[in-house]
Amino acid sequence: MFIAPPNLGREDAMAAYSQYESWLQAVANIWGEVRLTWERMEYLARKRGITADELWIQVLRGEAERLTAEEWANESRDEE
Repeated sequence: MFIAPPNLGREDAMAAYSQYESWLQAVANIWGEVRLTWERMEYLARKRGITADELWIQVLRGEAERLTAEEWANESRDEE
């Protein structure tokens, strides 16, 4: 919801709303990318048998290792 200040003229209010709407769209796009990244982290963590939080910490510390061919092929942990 956008409520313009009472002392703002119509044109100024519409310009402010346009900027507000553009900002909201940009934020929505960024959060969509964050969500996709997190979902991928969850998927890869399940393949390893750990939580996404544990995998995230490993990545941040530089301790995460690439999945082996066996881990990629392990369908027993996959829910997809």
